[in-house]
Order: sequence, then structure tokens, then C-alpha cells
Amino acid sequence: MSLFAPNVNSYRRISRYSAAPINVHWGYDNRTAGLRVPMSNAEARRVENRVGGADANPYLAIAASLACGYLGMIEGLKPSEPISGSAYDMAIALPRTLAEALRLPAGIQTARRSVRRPLRAGVYGREGSRV
Repeated sequence: MSLFAPNVNSYRRISRYSAAPINVHWGYDNRTAGLRVPMSNAEARRVENRVGGADANPYLAIAASLACGYLGMIEGLKPSEPISGSAYDMAIALPRTLAEALRLPAGIQTARRSVRRPLRAGVYGREGSRV
């Protein structure tokens, strides 16, 4: 979460009815959900991650989103049912402070193991020398 909200003040926007998501549920064309799938034809289909704020580094936020999707595919996770209605009626599931976000190591070891090998292959050559 700290990659999507990197500053202390980033967490002010995570509150009900503030146009920012309060959880990571997903829904079709639902602007209250953390992950939104806009209505579109198949060629234009995409998933919008609405968790990150304007102060997030876009490269780190995209990398984190892609890594989470990759981990979900590797682990064979199935998505939950899409929500309908307002996600603001659900519990706040995102950290409310930067300190709280930094204490959430959930899945960090799995993430490190899953991306370490491809990352090393891209940054270091075959013999381990930096490219």
C-alpha cells in the first residue's frame, strides 16, 4: 500500500464518500471500488487501479499492480464476485496511516520470491554481472 500512498498526507483521502476507494473490491463501471472495470468492448477492456493517489510514483504503482496480478495468476487465485452498489457501504479495508501500511507485510515473501528471479534476469546478465 505504501507504493500507492507514499506520504503521510496520502491517507487523508481514504475516507468514505471522498471519491477515493476505501477497499480493494472490484466492480463493473463502479467508481467507488478500488478496482474498476469500465464498460467497454472486448478490444478496449481494462482494469483501473483506483487506490493510488496523485502523489504515487506511477512506475512503482504500475509495477506493484502488475506484480499482484502476476502473483494471482501464479497462485491460481479466483476473483471474488464483482460488487454492485456503493463500496462505501462496506468496511474500510485499506490502511488509514502510512505507519499502518508499513506494518502490513502480507504476502511480501511470496512477492519477493516471485519477482526476484525475473528481476535479476533483467538487471543482471547470465553470469551475474550488471548489464
